[in-house]
Amino acid sequence: MATLKPYQVAAAALLGGFPASQVPTAVAVARGESSYNTGSENSCCTGLWQVHRTAHADKIARHGGLAKLKDPVVNATIAHEIWAAAGGWCTTGRVGQCNPWQAYGVSNLTGSWKTKLAEGAKAYAEVQRRQQAGETLQSMAGSGGVEGIDVPNPLAPLQGAMDAAGAIAGFAKAIVDFANRVGGWIADPQSWIRVAEVIGGTLLFGLGLRIAFNKQVMEIGGQVVRAVVPGGKVTKLATSAVKGK
Repeated sequence: MATLKPYQVAAAALLGGFPASQVPTAVAVARGESSYNTGSENSCCTGLWQVHRTAHADKIARHGGLAKLKDPVVNATIAHEIWAAAGGWCTTGRVGQCNPWQAYGVSNLTGSWKTKLAEGAKAYAEVQRRQQAGETLQSMAGSGGVEGIDVPNPLAPLQGAMDAAGAIAGFAKAIVDFANRVGGWIADPQSWIRVAEVIGGTLLFGLGLRIAFNKQVMEIGGQVVRAVVPGGKVTKLATSAVKGK
């Protein structure tokens, strides 16, 4: 987010609807509330004039939602609506406990109230000078590119197509990279040596299993024969079979 210069805050106040007579005070209040930081935020409030997010949810929704509170002109517009509805900057009449802006009339770390008002008056004079030179309030308030302010993107209507094209290009690149890796693997003699080693190892492992399995089968067969035919008769039976007896 951006920390604006005093004249930029004054320009935003004018665009937000504050009458010229109130601009120096509006700048002074913004100084006390946010130190001109458009992104200033705490547990309740946001922006240059620290608009209360809960108390003024209806106004915020009407002007684009919470994200827009960091836009100086939107913040100024809502602040002006609050000021107009309250009938002034301090409805309680007690400086330091003012509602809706506690920074009104207060001297604190951001400077004395007198200094803030003087800075606000100087900021308004600077706005007038710039206007006479042909500069617009919009450009002064930051629509010309101040950080933290929404600037229309001329390519926005094409963004969807650009994103899709980028996705397709990324997919195509992934395919090409994969093909290159496969081609490199095929062209590398070491790859085929590793394949031969794997195949050979697999065959040897299978052969070993077969030999071991056959040996176990033969041992089991022998045990079965010995269990069925009494000892010594196996040889006699075999001899008789040979002689035809």
